Amino acid sequence: MRSKTVSVTINAPPARVYAYASAPGNLPTWAPAFCRSATLREGEWVLETAEGLARCAFAPPNPYGVLDHTITFDSGARVTQSMRVTPSGDGSVLSFVLTPLPNQSTSAFEAEANRVRCDLECLRDLLENEACGDRIDDCSASTAYVPPGFGTVTPYLFVDDAAGYVEFLVEAFGGTRSLLSMRPDGKIANAQIRIGTSTLMVSEASAQYPAMASAYYLYVADADQALAKALACGADLEMPVADMPYGDRQGGVRDRTGTIWWLSQRLVHQGYAS
Repeated sequence: MRSKTVSVTINAPPARVYAYASAPGNLPTWAPAFCRSATLREGEWVLETAEGLARCAFAPPNPYGVLDHTITFDSGARVTQSMRVTPSGDGSVLSFVLTPLPNQSTSAFEAEANRVRCDLECLRDLLENEACGDRIDDCSASTAYVPPGFGTVTPYLFVDDAAGYVEFLVEAFGGTRSLLSMRPDGKIANAQIRIGTSTLMVSEASAQYPAMASAYYLYVADADQALAKALACGADLEMPVADMPYGDRQGGVRDRTGTIWWLSQRLVHQGYAS
């Protein structure tokens, strides 16, 4: 596979785009699927990602719009990414060169390209709203009652053996624990698990709140790999992976609580048609 360049046009001056995109502390605002938080520690930016902690270093400040940056994971893996901002009339073009990883499947690479495109579009929207005055403040104020890391609707699961179920979410779906509180009897009162851009709450079932099954639609970069991993972690096959007429490659598993997880990889960069 060849590298792919993903670009967006932004109605903002190159200097503004460069200043915002070159600040690692801004990554969680425009690339939340990759970077959940960014913290400056002893002169280095440390990112919390789905793959674990990583250190991020951008190219030195320059007048050429070069935004190349290196991501170094605690595992030792290192990825160098090329990004540029160039003038375009009164605005800018922001370009990201995506290089396939060794042994990466074509479908996984295309899914990664779609994620990068979504990130760049998010950055564009942030900068264009800022350029339009108070609209970004109005938008932020409308969701000020939602805590960071949560959506307006947050799943809350009551399950037996909540501790074991949390481990399943971490191992099968790459979840990370963001909070854990315990009951006096040593059972989980509330666990908050972050999966991608979403947060789930899990509690030990009780007589008042018995265990109940549900169903979730989980977007993944590679449906085949995600389903294989979930099965290896003890889930049962609900539906083999296949390409769907609505643009998803999708399979399903049922976990030990009876909950179904539809593991879906979006194949097209567009919404669902009615």
